[in-house]
Amino acid sequence: MKRFRLSLVIGFFTVCMLAWSPQITQASAGFGGAAQFTCADSEGQVSASGAARVSAGGSTIYAGYRQVSGNNQNPIMRSFGANNWCREDYETSSDDGRAYGLWWDGGTLYGVFSATGTGSGQNYNVWTGGGWLNSYGAGGGPRVAIILRLNPADGSPIGGTYISARLSNGNSNSVTVNQLQFNGGSLLVGIESAFSPRNTDRSAMSCTNYPLTWTLELSSNLGSAIGSAASNCTSSSPPPSITFGVGGASGVVGGAFIDGRLNARDIAPPIAIYCNAQGIAVYAVSPINSRGTLAFIASISQINTGVAQMRQTGRYATVASGDGATLYALTSNELQVNKFQINGTLYEFVFPLDACDSIFETTSVGTPTTTTTVTNPPPINLDGAGVHVVQAGETLYRIALRYGLTYPYLAQINGIAPPYTIYAGQTLVIPAN
Repeated sequence: MKRFRLSLVIGFFTVCMLAWSPQITQASAGFGGAAQFTCADSEGQVSASGAARVSAGGSTIYAGYRQVSGNNQNPIMRSFGANNWCREDYETSSDDGRAYGLWWDGGTLYGVFSATGTGSGQNYNVWTGGGWLNSYGAGGGPRVAIILRLNPADGSPIGGTYISARLSNGNSNSVTVNQLQFNGGSLLVGIESAFSPRNTDRSAMSCTNYPLTWTLELSSNLGSAIGSAASNCTSSSPPPSITFGVGGASGVVGGAFIDGRLNARDIAPPIAIYCNAQGIAVYAVSPINSRGTLAFIASISQINTGVAQMRQTGRYATVASGDGATLYALTSNELQVNKFQINGTLYEFVFPLDACDSIFETTSVGTPTTTTTVTNPPPINLDGAGVHVVQAGETLYRIALRYGLTYPYLAQINGIAPPYTIYAGQTLVIPAN
């Protein structure tokens, strides 16, 4: 039995981007998740997709993917403003590819992409011939990263490199880039690595306690590695000469889950789990080509119903199922997805109820203000009701789930109008079940 437990979720995804823009450099980096758009979309539509973005010089650049067919995606970048362009020719092969990260200081532009192999057709090798790693390498299936230096005037590639971990047999393994920083001379890259990070000579480090945090310093043209170091690893390389936050601006995404999956750290999982505006989407992943098909979407209403049922009976409750996968509400105030693999092996993934808070609701904890009362709410029986004192960091959605309620219902009882802002120290009435 393969079991994963996610005990802490940091800044969970709005498929989010954090940008820091110092006054001197006016540089910014952005990372996003599974953001889909087309060249025909307006800037409002692209922005609403949650795509990674950076702004400088009167333009904003977005990174995402285009759904070419039911089982193929290609990366796309779109610029609005002073430079208005769209490119979707970075990778046009049968392999899935996405763009999910950016760095731009108004002059130098880098893009971060992903690949799970090199399918038939044009792949990133067209742009990485002079790179530190010029190809995907041996094997296929793991999601590796590609960094391309781009012309901000039209998005055309100037040069690039692959970045991948290395298995003991020499095959490539999964990495995810979640930080970039450029200081004018070299590019510092922050990476989550599923197996051994590489030394500057491309050999594998000796490591324990996977996954690993890897910091790689590349030359500005991406042709060579200057320094390489990783947590829990022994490196034969010189350490990077710069650190994040020193010598340039950097962008960081909360947590390592920038491809949008709750179970992004899994190695070859049979499922892919996403938060979206409808609820929790579960995809069944093919063991042959690593491509996913939608198994089911558990709506917010279904999740609330399952949690309420679990609390009433004291036993886990089925929330939704499809394509051999099932979502349960657990008595430990968590959700779990099960999926039977080949030969009946059971895969389980457990995550907290609040993992999707930032997608499911718009509530927040703020400073005490004058609240707007809902006009003439219907009478509600509060016999035996209790109270809850709001703690810093809590949301109305999270509190409602704890007591088996929906957050609009809890807001109505307490006279809280949209956007449902609550504040630390506020007392909420909790009706009896």
